[in-house]
Amino acid sequence: MHLKKRNHSGFTLIELMVAMVIALIVIASIYRAYQTQQKAFSTQQLVVAMQQNARSAMTLMKREIRMAGYTPAASDGIDNDGDGAFDENDNDENGRMPGQEIGIMRAQNDLIMFRMDTLPDDPDKCSDGLDDPPVAGLIDDPAECYDGLANDADEQITYTLQPNAAGDGNDLVRITSAGTNILAYDIEAIAFGFAFDADQDGSLDTDSGAPDGNVIWAYGRAPGMVLDTDAQTGAALATPYPVIDLPDRSPIIGAVRIWLLARTSHPVKGELDTHAYQVGDQVFDPGTYDPAYRRTLQVATVYCRNMRF
Repeated sequence: MHLKKRNHSGFTLIELMVAMVIALIVIASIYRAYQTQQKAFSTQQLVVAMQQNARSAMTLMKREIRMAGYTPAASDGIDNDGDGAFDENDNDENGRMPGQEIGIMRAQNDLIMFRMDTLPDDPDKCSDGLDDPPVAGLIDDPAECYDGLANDADEQITYTLQPNAAGDGNDLVRITSAGTNILAYDIEAIAFGFAFDADQDGSLDTDSGAPDGNVIWAYGRAPGMVLDTDAQTGAALATPYPVIDLPDRSPIIGAVRIWLLARTSHPVKGELDTHAYQVGDQVFDPGTYDPAYRRTLQVATVYCRNMRF
């Protein structure tokens, strides 16, 4: 009996080696694509977190700075002390005391401090439908529940930078009488510029020498009450301007410009930031910062609705 011969031939060694090389090339290509996608995803996460960090901080600062000088009991058009005049600047009329002036009190390039009477001191009287003291004949007027003083927890606010706990950067902080809170992490720099109405004509002062009438943005170098430095060039102003004209407490600041430079929380591998950022009168470039981080610059202008504008 003859058995049919079976074909026991398989892959040759060369065929196996060729197949393995092709497989390795495919695997390497897949891994390289994965690495690229993973890097892009990680970078995008860092950038999104950075932008959200900066935007949320800017939104809160804009909202609160816009309320600087808010004092309903001191500008309600009512003769609160019964002396025949309304909204005059004496303490009996609006409750303001020395050291409790309402408005922007410190206007530096890296710090702003302002006061406002935004919290009702007697909330029940704001909407109880009754004619409460001190004004007779009016129901639920602002003087019934606001005292004109910036002495509650969130009525004096300071924004500035402080070194972070790790010692490798800065945090943007919000300081009130209740304490200090971190508003945003990894802030490279902040700057403020203040526009004013020195001649009190109802318009922001401009540079008369400029053909397009540029608004003058300035700040004070010292913690005091004088704007003496151009916020965009760093040059001294020819005429320094007081932030508030005491004793009548007539505010001249009408707008605030904010520059906020934020960075990613970690370096971005394989990328270098080579941009130059103008933050007020300061320039930040790879010669002054670590280029391994990605950055974003937020700029906003806030018109102070309670301070003449």
